[in-house]
Amino acid sequence: MSDDQGNAGTGPDESGSTLTAPEIIKDDGTLAEGWQGILPEELREDASLKTINSFHDLAKGFVHAKAQVGKDRVALPGEKATDEEWAEFDSLIGRPKTADEYRFDVPDELKDHFKPEVLVAMRTVFHKAGLSQRNTEPLWAFLQKLAVDERAEQEASQEADRNDAENFLRKRWGMAYEERKHIVNRMIAENTDGPDEQEALLALLGNHAVAAAFIAKLGNHFIEAKIVTDIASDKKSPKEAIAQAEELRATEGYLSGKLKDADPAKHRRITEETTELYKQAHPEPVEARQGR
Repeated sequence: MSDDQGNAGTGPDESGSTLTAPEIIKDDGTLAEGWQGILPEELREDASLKTINSFHDLAKGFVHAKAQVGKDRVALPGEKATDEEWAEFDSLIGRPKTADEYRFDVPDELKDHFKPEVLVAMRTVFHKAGLSQRNTEPLWAFLQKLAVDERAEQEASQEADRNDAENFLRKRWGMAYEERKHIVNRMIAENTDGPDEQEALLALLGNHAVAAAFIAKLGNHFIEAKIVTDIASDKKSPKEAIAQAEELRATEGYLSGKLKDADPAKHRRITEETTELYKQAHPEPVEARQGR
């Protein structure tokens, strides 16, 4: 065998590397350090080769590249891309030609939240953002959830307001609560135009106890003035009951005991009336204050 044949594959190749083919791949399949040196100069510094550390990596990369052949490839616009280039890219990845082409199925219970003008604004923003119909789906689901949660919070808040208003009025009206409530409903029913207006006003008063108390007081004045004659008003609020009881107790001679000697029947009537008034003012049993 000649010297040329004996030295084949042991000297440096055109790239200057002294590695031979068997030395590049180790027994465990990894590639020797600096294996890129056997490649032509225009290839050896390519950044993509730095991730290949074994024969397995090389085979995997080849298979993956082979699989991509024939597939549509879309180049991502660079930092200096124009609006036109971005628009073309957005179209290639599925953005509709116009914002009107986005489709959103709005549940009946959310139609008052997602009004037509809101949907138009959403479509405009999504189109400007370059979103495809598929990209908008998780966002649309998220916006619906926000709307449902917001409605639940509002309903809970309104329920709490109604409870607070009712507790306030029960305390203020005492045993006259049902009667005053009836007066309020009657005043609204007879002084509004149609069921929708009645419902709106009742909802408003349900959250504003002071306004409801004002209407009840106004209605009570109508009853006392005989303007309204078909509603009985024999119950008093705690404040009214105490005021009337104190007025009766201020009857001359009642507290001093002289009235009891001078007119026992009148003294007894005042005592009975004040006792009843104090019961109305304090629904729970209490000992009524008695004159001497």
